[in-house]
Amino acid sequence: MTQAEEVGEILRLVAGWAGGFDQALTWYRGEPIPAFGERTPEAVVKAGQVAALRDYIAHLSSGGYA
Repeated sequence: MTQAEEVGEILRLVAGWAGGFDQALTWYRGEPIPAFGERTPEAVVKAGQVAALRDYIAHLSSGGYA
């Protein structure tokens, strides 16, 4: 999977609870995640940790805490 495909997948995963695609993109580019050392989702993907980010999103989607 290319990085662009990975980004699209992440955005699709969060668009529902983020309020839409634009909000998901804003989250992706600018929301620091404490579980990833305050890095943004974009930085996490660029670091090659897409699987960990997917797991984190699944955790949040199932009602887990950030």
